[in-house]
Amino acid sequence: MADEIATTRSGGDAPRLALRSISKSYPGVLALQDVSFTIAPGEVHALLGANGAGKSTLVKILSGAIKRDSGEIVFDGEPMNAASPHDAADRGIACLYQEPALVPSLSVEQNIFLGRELQIGWGVIDLAAQKRRAHDILQQVAPRLDPSGPVHALRTSERQLVALAKALLSDSKLVIMDEPSASMTDAEIEFLFETIRRLRQGGKSIIYITHRLDEVMAVTDSLTVLRDGRHVVTAPTASIARDRLVEMIAGAHIDPFERPARAANSKQLLAVKNLTRDGVFSDISFEVRAGEIVGLAGLVGAGRSEIVRAIFGADPADAGSVSYPKGDVSVSSPAQAVAAGVAMIPEDRKTQAVVPAMTVAENIILSSADHCSIRPFGIVRRAAAREIVSRNVRRFNIRPSGCEDRRIDTLSGGNQQKAVLARAIESGADVLILDEPTAGVDVGAKAEIHRHVENLAASGKGILLISSETEELLTLADRILVIHEGRLIREIEGHSTNALELTQSVLGEYGRKVADAD
Repeated sequence: MADEIATTRSGGDAPRLALRSISKSYPGVLALQDVSFTIAPGEVHALLGANGAGKSTLVKILSGAIKRDSGEIVFDGEPMNAASPHDAADRGIACLYQEPALVPSLSVEQNIFLGRELQIGWGVIDLAAQKRRAHDILQQVAPRLDPSGPVHALRTSERQLVALAKALLSDSKLVIMDEPSASMTDAEIEFLFETIRRLRQGGKSIIYITHRLDEVMAVTDSLTVLRDGRHVVTAPTASIARDRLVEMIAGAHIDPFERPARAANSKQLLAVKNLTRDGVFSDISFEVRAGEIVGLAGLVGAGRSEIVRAIFGADPADAGSVSYPKGDVSVSSPAQAVAAGVAMIPEDRKTQAVVPAMTVAENIILSSADHCSIRPFGIVRRAAAREIVSRNVRRFNIRPSGCEDRRIDTLSGGNQQKAVLARAIESGADVLILDEPTAGVDVGAKAEIHRHVENLAASGKGILLISSETEELLTLADRILVIHEGRLIREIEGHSTNALELTQSVLGEYGRKVADAD
């Protein structure tokens, strides 16, 4: 567009990274076209854009995962053509992906040092030195993590912190962070920001990919916006107003979302009584009513996801009971939970939500195949299935156009999430559990998802929402349940609180000064 800024940050230092006219296409899709910008040493540069804008493609090119079709990359004054991720890492480029590539069966410490083990000699690993070094690195980014603990037991946000610790171990000159804070709490994000500031002071350059504009304003020096594979703007962060930045990302004006007043509805859909899992959470009791959005707030590791997994039958509970929309039925598996009227979107989209080898269409109808099949033979009526898929692709604006028959793992994370939400809705469940539903989703898609959640509540569904974003909980939730160290410590009316009070509650600090004064 003619009125959009097209400047490049300049400075006295030679660029750490210079991209010149980078283009990449796939059959029927122009992923990147003529993208150019530079990053200086010690600069934190935000890479922004809606899902499908080309950010992931550009990162894959920089990290050596794929080759560009045309254009030039200059890194530290030398032309660069990384043949592989290993080659890019050897040149000084570290990449932290939104879904960290760690080995679940190994410990945190072993993952940090994987491929860079400290050796005494003759191939013997210096375990004591590794343990000390792992402890020192984790103190910078995740002091609560146990270096000897297995990675498979970690939450998604904790795995991100392990990946960051692994990157800190190397002597990288450029660190690419792809949605590092997507599922982090405010405290974890502050640790992340402190680490970024230390890296910047040490002359490291950082490409920071996020959909959270508060983070862009707080920690980045400059930014680049991509849209539909094309360069929109490169400029100092402070030079662009926030509302203008949103318009550049979305390509259109987005009206701010306002939470409507919601009338109370007396119909109870879900009742949790004294639910306990030894060592994880204890004595949890609450209810969800028709037309209500109930938020679960808490630090990562507080037990929020573990509570909803027990409700959904994914993990066992040691005590307590759950009354489901279909009645007091026994639920010991997710399939039984769906039959009882509860559907769930898990936090870990990659391993628990999508089936990567299936198409978008197949993923959408997974929970509703019975609705479009000929009983008792189980033969799917293709016309009915196509109608379900087409309706949801239109409703959620799942892109790119004509994606129904593409493997879902070829779509951006945000578009995958839209398909997962469509599947949950098509299950016909009366209660939807949404665990970090907008993590890694762009500002436009987030507003869409918020409106879908509101519409679902308005239609009489009950929503149980986990979010690490304070603003999201304040925007959507009628009631907010605060989980701290495995216990429900407070219930707050969503319209009667603010970000400070909610943060104090999550940290277990609300009312502490008053108590101390007594």
